[in-house]
Amino acid sequence: MKELLFQIGVPFATAFLGGFAGWFFKRKRIEIENRGLATSNHRQDITNIDAAVDTWRKVVDNLEEQISHLLEQRQKDSLQISELSREVLNLRNEVLVLQNKLEQQAGNLEKIARYEKLLNENGIAF
Repeated sequence: MKELLFQIGVPFATAFLGGFAGWFFKRKRIEIENRGLATSNHRQDITNIDAAVDTWRKVVDNLEEQISHLLEQRQKDSLQISELSREVLNLRNEVLVLQNKLEQQAGNLEKIARYEKLLNENGIAF
C-alpha cells in the first residue's frame, strides 16, 4: 500500500510542483508580454486614429474646395442671370416699340387704301 502511494504520490507531487514552478516563473513573463501588447495595441489605436483624422481632413479640404467652387459658379450664374434679365427687358421694350410702329403702319396702310379707293372712284390718276 505504501508502495502504491509512493508510485502514485511521487509522480503526482512532481507534476504538481513542476506545474506550480512553471506557473510561478512564467506569470511574470506573461505579465510583461501583456503590458507590451497593451502598449502595442495603444500605439496601433493611436496610429489608426491618426489615419482616420488624416482621412477626415482630406475629406473636409475636398469639401471646402467644392463649396468654394460652387459659390464662385453661383456668383457667375447670378451675374449671367442679371445680364440675361436686362437683355430680355430690352428685347420686350423693343418688341413693344416695333408693335406700335406696326400698328401705325397698319393704320397708314388703311388710310392709303381708302385714299386710293377714293381716287379710283373719282377717276383721278395717281
